[in-house]
Amino acid sequence: MCWNKEVSMLTFIIAITGCIYLYYRNNNNDRWVALFGGTIAMIQLAEYFMWSNQSCNDINKLASMLALLVLVLEPAMNMIGGMIFEKSYSDRKILKVLLLSYIVYVIAIYLSIKEKQIKWCGHKSRESCHLRWDFLDIFSSKWSILWVIFLMLPILTMNPKYQGIILFAIGLMTFILSKIHHTSVMGSMWCWYAILVIYAKIII
Repeated sequence: MCWNKEVSMLTFIIAITGCIYLYYRNNNNDRWVALFGGTIAMIQLAEYFMWSNQSCNDINKLASMLALLVLVLEPAMNMIGGMIFEKSYSDRKILKVLLLSYIVYVIAIYLSIKEKQIKWCGHKSRESCHLRWDFLDIFSSKWSILWVIFLMLPILTMNPKYQGIILFAIGLMTFILSKIHHTSVMGSMWCWYAILVIYAKIII
């Protein structure tokens, strides 16, 4: 995230507060979004520790590993949330197929990078005030594009459909803006998406 560790922690608290509210309100898709948004918000906790240890020491390394684990879990939690809380049988079947496809995708990535050395560090970018995640350098653009597809597609199975379309549009717009303005720190910037989705769901 931008600026400093305090902003990352504040962002995490705001996101988790929204998730708790959605979980207990429990309108259509509230608990689904709470699970999904809460998973994304964990990135802010990881970034808090990255900001706190800019020398790329063991704490920064562990925080970077946590961030990558969360990134792997985000699409899966979105799909699993839909499978648990979506009432439509046909949409749940779609989500099951997506989840199986995503598992194959994760295995394929692991096989392609297991022999490569990963630089576990999250540090302030020279180009902006955001964190740069060096551990993402190991992944090609094709893997990143597929990850975004797996992350976003499950949202379109939400019922009522207008909710899924709105949340999908928010994700797409924030992804494009992050990609255009700060490519090297896009992952860090795009985690603002969690707050936007959580509080958009509170409104709609």
